[in-house]
Amino acid sequence: MRITFSQVRGFVTVASTGSFTKAADVLHLSQPALTTRIRQLEEALDLRLLNRNTRSLELTEAGKELLPIFRRLVGDLEGAVSNAREHSRKSNAIIRLACLPSFASTLLPDLISKFQAKRPEATFVVQDVVNSQIRSLVREGQVDFGICVYEGEEPDLVFEELFEDDLTVIYRPGHPLHGAKQITMAELIEHRLILISRGSSIREAVEKAFAAGGLSVSPACEVTYMSTAVALVQAGMGIAILPSTAIEVRSAGILARRIDDSGFVRKLALVKRKSATLSKVVQQFADSVVATLASSKPRTRR
Repeated sequence: MRITFSQVRGFVTVASTGSFTKAADVLHLSQPALTTRIRQLEEALDLRLLNRNTRSLELTEAGKELLPIFRRLVGDLEGAVSNAREHSRKSNAIIRLACLPSFASTLLPDLISKFQAKRPEATFVVQDVVNSQIRSLVREGQVDFGICVYEGEEPDLVFEELFEDDLTVIYRPGHPLHGAKQITMAELIEHRLILISRGSSIREAVEKAFAAGGLSVSPACEVTYMSTAVALVQAGMGIAILPSTAIEVRSAGILARRIDDSGFVRKLALVKRKSATLSKVVQQFADSVVATLASSKPRTRR
């Protein structure tokens, strides 16, 4: 017994409308095509389902018995397909990314807001993690792409440059740095430094900059969180070096200035796997991030 969904659906539609003509319109078929489907169904079942003449159409006893079963089958299958399509649509609209905490708390919200205004179905899963974790999450496929500090090409990853994030020095009002015409490495080394702990991209950038100038840095205090560094500065414990994109540099009771040395900078990039095929909505958001940030070169200097 070989019957098809289109044959069963055709029979259910004819029985529901009471007319081959109306059923053909509903199914967007020609009447001869629909008639052929019903005949094939009857032949496959070896049952007559409809009695029809030029004036009327009636279900046979077999047709009456099978109609509720076929109607339920059609409804269940169409419902399952509709649910599957909706689930697929929602799944394809999920954008998973990993990025630096400083980026997540400042630039990312506006990027998401503007994108969702155009694509309201898009939902986001954001992992704000340290720089070293971003590449791992991208490689493992746990996120679609990442926003990280660019440290050179890697064979399995693709990088798109976004912008340069200046490192800034933060200090309390009245600090000797406030009157300085320039903030140089020589100026910084004269004061108690509060630095983010080793392993962070901020600390790596700071140490690299000092090393390029032939200097080594010995912090008065090391902390894990930028908010802690700010609190220590507010308490008069020293000065701190933080990225310009960090929301903490806008905290009350402190001032922030760009360091006048080209070495104090982090290059931010969008990273994804070379082998990755992004969904349409993910690719659109990634493209919007690159287009917005690479063109505007966002910086928050004071």
